[in-house]
Amino acid sequence: MAPIRGFFSALVGLFLAACVAGAAGGFMIYQHFSAGLPDVDGLRGYQPPVMSRVYANDGRLLAELATERRIFVPINAVPEMVKQAFISAEDRNFYVHKGVDPLAIVRAAVTNVMQRDRNRRPIGASTITQQVARNMLLDNQLTFARKAKEAILALRIEKTLTKDQILELYLNEIYLGQGAYGVAAAAETYFNKPLDKLTLPEAAFLAALPKAPNNYNPFKFADAAKARRDWVLDRMTEDHVVTVAQAEAAKAEPIVPSEFRRPQPIPGADWFTEDVRRQLIAQFGADVTTQGGLMVRTSLDPTLQTAAEKAVRLDPTHSDFYGYFIAAPYIQMGRYEEAIPLLRRHIAVYPGQPWAHASLVIAYIELGRDADARAAAAEFMQSNPDFVIGGITKDEAVNRRWETDLRKAGLK
Repeated sequence: MAPIRGFFSALVGLFLAACVAGAAGGFMIYQHFSAGLPDVDGLRGYQPPVMSRVYANDGRLLAELATERRIFVPINAVPEMVKQAFISAEDRNFYVHKGVDPLAIVRAAVTNVMQRDRNRRPIGASTITQQVARNMLLDNQLTFARKAKEAILALRIEKTLTKDQILELYLNEIYLGQGAYGVAAAAETYFNKPLDKLTLPEAAFLAALPKAPNNYNPFKFADAAKARRDWVLDRMTEDHVVTVAQAEAAKAEPIVPSEFRRPQPIPGADWFTEDVRRQLIAQFGADVTTQGGLMVRTSLDPTLQTAAEKAVRLDPTHSDFYGYFIAAPYIQMGRYEEAIPLLRRHIAVYPGQPWAHASLVIAYIELGRDADARAAAAEFMQSNPDFVIGGITKDEAVNRRWETDLRKAGLK
């Protein structure tokens, strides 16, 4: 019995020694890879870079200023279906693990061993928390050192943030292809709709993108995109997020992408928005301008701007064009009362300009103020006795109407 007891004692001793050595080795590895890691406390108040938008005075979008096209959405505004689709696709044990999923690691290791001779990229076992650590605090190098750092940071993040905070960072930060960062921008990019209007198959498709957004681009690879989306729907069924019937109905629907359509540009607004951009950079700096999510309401009136551009196209050649131009938008829209004081101020500074006076006479006539029209025409003819009505614009229909008005007022 003594030899047997001695054997077991030695075995236990070896086991304990191995445990101590393993613990010491693990601690040394932890110390080695944790040295110099970024502080995760900064994630508490982190706000992803969000594009700024410039609007006209009627709320129409003029421009988007961004280095990354992202629309930030707080976690409580993300539809439950969208959240569950990403969790099923990327990290089905998200609400259970503490940052690292040991079961997923074992499963990935076994799969990679079985596929080692097939020249396939190794599959990962990164949790959503690990992906947040990688995307926001590390690089994308596929090395053991990076994976070790990623795991350490994930454990720290789980102690610092709640699950909802982690998921909010993930869903707003992740790149989903076509220049879209975050789920809200992706909903616009692929389906031209806000996040809360997505259907089940559309939400499942977005959840299919994180692993390889370019490979599942529905505009180029429709079959691959559908296959990956259907895989996500199967995962959601296994996780009891949707029923089998709901998943099958969703699978029956094709992916019908609809590219994000920006509003039709307002003629001549480019120079205006460029000046706004410069002023924003001067006041707030380039980073805040393109990443701070500014909502800028400007004074640009699209209706007036369009009319002004039309006036420019009619005839940009008159030497006193400024006088004609400043009133033309209002006259084009029949807003003669607003045109008159503008023209009066201009004529006081630049007297004797034919087309500024002509515009004033037209405004009076259109308002039925014939006496004022004749007085303005007489005043002008005294200083310009040789004036002859010619082609006021390049639009013959406008010419005929305006020439009739001018002759009615006494111009020849």
